[in-house]
Amino acid sequence: MATKRTKPGSARRRKPADVECYCEPGKVSGMGQGRRSAASGMHWRVALSIITFFGWIIFLILWLFFYAGSYNVYQNIAIFIVSLLAFIAVNGAAWASWGMRYSRG
Repeated sequence: MATKRTKPGSARRRKPADVECYCEPGKVSGMGQGRRSAASGMHWRVALSIITFFGWIIFLILWLFFYAGSYNVYQNIAIFIVSLLAFIAVNGAAWASWGMRYSRG
């Protein structure tokens, strides 16, 4: 049995009807593959945000009850601002990659 030779690059392409699909019923093959949903990667960011928020509140309470008395008002304000900046930096670093990945634009 002789096979028909074709030129390189001119191979016969399969029609979509020729392709078998081993999909779940009601699921279209190829749709949504390769791109994750916006909810993926969000769980650990939400958990980190909650943990850092309560950690910051606990830090402020402990600071005010045990350490604030030995510092003047300006030093206590400075410590409050630095702790707030640290809280924002941790959460900003965690959420920045998610925001850039799923931004509209």
